Amino acid sequence: MSSIVGSATTLRERGSLFIKAGIVACVVGVVIAGSIALASVVDKDPAACKTGSEPTRSGTIDGGHGGGGHVRAYGHGDVPAGHVMVGPTCNLVEMVGPEDSTYRPDVAGASRADRARARSLLRGVNEFCRSNSASQLMAEWVPGEGNPTQPSHFFNPGRRQSLGLGPSDPRAVLIYRQQIGGVMFTGVPLPPLGSIPRTHTHDMSRPREMLHVYCTPNLAEAFTPNRELGVLADSIALRHRVRPLVAYLMDPQLTTVLGTVRGYVGEVLPRVDPRTITTPGLADPVLRAKREEIRQSLILLTEAELRKVLSLTRGR
Repeated sequence: MSSIVGSATTLRERGSLFIKAGIVACVVGVVIAGSIALASVVDKDPAACKTGSEPTRSGTIDGGHGGGGHVRAYGHGDVPAGHVMVGPTCNLVEMVGPEDSTYRPDVAGASRADRARARSLLRGVNEFCRSNSASQLMAEWVPGEGNPTQPSHFFNPGRRQSLGLGPSDPRAVLIYRQQIGGVMFTGVPLPPLGSIPRTHTHDMSRPREMLHVYCTPNLAEAFTPNRELGVLADSIALRHRVRPLVAYLMDPQLTTVLGTVRGYVGEVLPRVDPRTITTPGLADPVLRAKREEIRQSLILLTEAELRKVLSLTRGR
């Protein structure tokens, strides 16, 4: 009888061991599966990303180099400045700041889904720009340390809530000349963006991605990182057209143009004293002072204001 009881006890113990072993095996299996899944996200092979995520030759101004030959993945060695790499979520990440970027998106060449995704994000950004006050955000948000005297980045004090792609709660607002010019999103990494937006990072060892989106209805300009190649490109071209014409302005046309630009910029533009004009010549110093004031105003005018000034300088 005792041998029967002992056998039953042994069977129960063995059964318990089998159950525990099964549980451990399941847990290990889940951990391994999770590790594999995590590795597949964190160390994404560029070849596994969609073709639409890769840069095209027409989309990158890189001294004659096509973008496709310079794509690398996180964790795959050093990436030279000016090149791009594929992030963990298949976003293209530049190793330079927006001011040094030469990328301009090929909107026409993007897929319909990528255009729809970019337009949806841009609508949210433009709504944020319309519904917020630059002065209030500058007072309440934290200025960046990149340019202490004239910061352009003001960071959302709600850090944890501001990560990701929420247009109503971006990581930072971009302010230029006391006006909201756009926002910056940050993610570790950001969700998939498609082929139009291109992020940047300042640390290639970590998947921290930053995306500038500018306030404009134009899809290509909004997602061109370098403002001089995007939202400011037309304004810069207009300045170059207006500037040489100013030298030929005479009264009353000269005074009319000066009055117009003063009305646009207000007290931001300091008056030019004719007594400070030391350029040799026979021209009236008062007229030269007026012309110099108009030239200085060009950097402060919006695209629409520049078009008006151009029209006036042409006598239209």
